[in-house]
Amino acid sequence: MDFLDYEEETEINESDSPHQSITKLLDNRELLQELRATPSIAEFLKTNASLVLQAALTKDGEVDDDDDTVDQKQRYTPADRRAYVASEVLCGPDVACVAILKACADSEECWALLEDPSPVSTMRDARWARIWLRLLEVARYDTIKHAPPLSRFAAAVSKNSTSAADVAGALLKDACRRDRAVKVAWNDLRSICAALDVGASAQLLLNALPGCASKIVDDQRCLASVARARSTKALLVMAEILSEAASGDFENRPALAKALAPHSTRIAKQLSQGARLEKVAAAQLLRGLARCPDANSALCDACLDACADSLFTHPHADVLHVHSADVLLAIIDRKPLHAHAAKRLERLLFRDNSTEGGLLSRIRSTLTGLERPKNSRDAHLVVLGEAVCAALREDEAKPGAGLVPDLLYARRNELDAWLHFVEDLARLTARKVAADFA
Repeated sequence: MDFLDYEEETEINESDSPHQSITKLLDNRELLQELRATPSIAEFLKTNASLVLQAALTKDGEVDDDDDTVDQKQRYTPADRRAYVASEVLCGPDVACVAILKACADSEECWALLEDPSPVSTMRDARWARIWLRLLEVARYDTIKHAPPLSRFAAAVSKNSTSAADVAGALLKDACRRDRAVKVAWNDLRSICAALDVGASAQLLLNALPGCASKIVDDQRCLASVARARSTKALLVMAEILSEAASGDFENRPALAKALAPHSTRIAKQLSQGARLEKVAAAQLLRGLARCPDANSALCDACLDACADSLFTHPHADVLHVHSADVLLAIIDRKPLHAHAAKRLERLLFRDNSTEGGLLSRIRSTLTGLERPKNSRDAHLVVLGEAVCAALREDEAKPGAGLVPDLLYARRNELDAWLHFVEDLARLTARKVAADFA
């Protein structure tokens, strides 16, 4: 093995076992450069690819029994450094690196981590995901051929292994592509959907969306499980599904509104009382729901109240304002030609028996005397105010015929006060919105 002695510090004897030779090679941080220049080294590593993979997947902080160079005060052990070098070799862009990685495609070591009972190791999991995703890129057929069933990923994902979620998500996303002739046969997602609040299950589906959206919606049990999940990432899963449903070629859109309707009150509570990220996720979900057919029935009054309140209780939450204002616009833009739509609009605009007041009075109190919008909330209130004016305007197709039925004419006094304010609102149109909020 004279060809291995390419560095003065590396002492490799012919009596060394392959494991010892691989260990000494990985101790050299310049191995990747030497690998590119020396074909014999590449061939040796390819022959012993399983040992390279084993080194790359060493547990964080693991120490070899015969390693007497370990300093307990060190943050990283020599095995950690060898694992890093091994992962760089396997994921390298060179032809030699790709050949070594392809030799690992049929190794059970690729999937052994899924059933490891020990706690999740951050660095090892990250290396494993990187190696696997690179393997899918350079040897897709062989990787899919040896990929385990989805059930084997469930245990690792339930332990909050985001790396397992990334890998399974990539496989599932690939399986949902219509242009793939060969793909993993993962058709039953019920186990993942049922445990959406556990571990990294929600992250798995987020990685596979929007490709797997139709699979979830077509299965009533999967859809029901996703709809009742409560975690922040579970809300994002449903928001992504609703976003995909907005496309014209997505079927079963009414099924989404029907499945979410029983949970709308709980989602509104999460928007009102949740943490910051939970509020944004809930508002994003309601925004997608507002774009579905029959949104007036799916969005309960508590949802509209929560969206309206978020505009005034969080004046600087830009992303939250975008989602909440879009929900309200979806209700306001639906012309109140029918009594049901007019009743929803009346409640939103006036909100009787509420100390906060209705949307009209709150917009007036916030924007009166304002020369120009100061933040994202003010800019969205201007847009909402103009939408209200458009909703109350007469039908252009039938001059003289108002859009507002008798139900809203009972609010003449409040509407008159609003119309007087419209003159001030005209000065705050989009042309005068500050550049940061335009």
